[in-house]
Amino acid sequence: MRELPRLGTSAPESYSGVAYTMSRNWGSSLEASVMPESASAPRRYSLAGQVRTALSDERGVSVGLQYRHYDARSGLRGGPYGDPLGSTREHEFAPSAVPGLFSSPSYEVRLRYQHSASSSFGLALGRDLETLTPGLGVGANGERQLMFTGQHWLTPSWGLSYDLLSDEPGGSMRVQGLRLGVRYRF
Repeated sequence: MRELPRLGTSAPESYSGVAYTMSRNWGSSLEASVMPESASAPRRYSLAGQVRTALSDERGVSVGLQYRHYDARSGLRGGPYGDPLGSTREHEFAPSAVPGLFSSPSYEVRLRYQHSASSSFGLALGRDLETLTPGLGVGANGERQLMFTGQHWLTPSWGLSYDLLSDEPGGSMRVQGLRLGVRYRF
């Protein structure tokens, strides 16, 4: 079991899981987590499973499923004048979350291909309520969300990661985005 603080929150997310090796080339894992409620998000429960196989010494494929449920009854207590965070609008950088916004489950099916010891590519299809639609401040809870991911280690310590996202939050709108990251191994 491990506890990790989420970026920008004081509430840690607790994980617990098991990994099982079925044979020399096949393995599986199951992980559960809970994140307590905070001022800006309700309590979240998640369950994830993955099956992976080795194609050669450095290459492999994995398929996984993740399910998250948000407890709409927790967190986001109303402050003065019905403001969920009890703050004043003059000092906010973004709109506050609204109670019940994250009231439905999210899911994600993931496919990952390990090309070499230093490169992997992935594809994820699902519905993730934690992705916020830029400029609107509403949950991206449309029917489909497609993401292409990659991770490449340039040296044993330094790597790059990227996510290309296409989301349909509802109606005729489509949101596309790019997330870039630099990774460092200790």
